[in-house]
Amino acid sequence: QAVLHRSVAAQCEMAGLVLAQAKLEQAVLPNLDLRDSDLRGLVAHSAALQGARFDGMDLRGVVLQRCLLESANFTGTCLDGADLREANLRKAVLTGASLREAKLDNALLLDSRWNEVDAAGLSCEGALFQSAELRKVSFADARGSGSVWDHARLTEVDFDRVSFAYARFDHASGERLRFRHARLDHASFHNARFVDADFSAAHTRRLRGTSLPRLAAEARALALEMP
Repeated sequence: QAVLHRSVAAQCEMAGLVLAQAKLEQAVLPNLDLRDSDLRGLVAHSAALQGARFDGMDLRGVVLQRCLLESANFTGTCLDGADLREANLRKAVLTGASLREAKLDNALLLDSRWNEVDAAGLSCEGALFQSAELRKVSFADARGSGSVWDHARLTEVDFDRVSFAYARFDHASGERLRFRHARLDHASFHNARFVDADFSAAHTRRLRGTSLPRLAAEARALALEMP
């Protein structure tokens, strides 16, 4: 079992690296291509892995807590059940990834890109999704109380049955969104611009920034403006 504690490796060729069951503690390993590596059972805390390539890998259940993963590539990666709490995923690419039942609580996801992602059951409480771009993403049954989606761009995103109390969607824009049966108590939609948003049976007690009828009316008006 490898243990890398405060190790530094920059501009190194590490193809085929075996890190199965390894522990990375504050290691600095930027811009690595890890696609041919064995990362089963990896446990990493506060490691610097910015720019790393994980695309197409099976990372189910790995631990990447508080890791720096800025601009990392997770295209087609399976992250089901993975623990990325408090990780920095700014500008990360998650196209075609799977994050079912993963943990992203208090993670930083500014400017991240999500396309055709299955994140059903995700836990993202307190996570920051500001200015993220999300298209064809399922967050069904996710838990995201206090998450922040300001200025996010959302297309065909499924928020059915989410628990998003105190979540914030200020200045977010989107179309073809589903919030059916979602728990949105105390959530904020100040200046949100949604087209074709379905809030059927959503819990909206003390919705902040706007009201559900106003949000629905704005969505209808914007739909009429569409060419």
